Amino acid sequence: MLWRHLSQSASMERLVWLPMNRTLPIIGVLLLILGVMVACTDLEVRFVRWFNCGPFSTPNEETSEVCR
Repeated sequence: MLWRHLSQSASMERLVWLPMNRTLPIIGVLLLILGVMVACTDLEVRFVRWFNCGPFSTPNEETSEVCR
């Protein structure tokens, strides 16, 4: 193969060219982790907004630009 002519080891060739039966599950797990991170970030932003603009906020915070 071309990789061996370029002085690359066989293990490097296996690392670079993962078989398709391993690549798709890895991509799926990465997308799942990304989705969980996005969902947690969205929940955190909503909680902070509710806490800052909700029933425990001061009158100045309620009229701030963030709470509108």
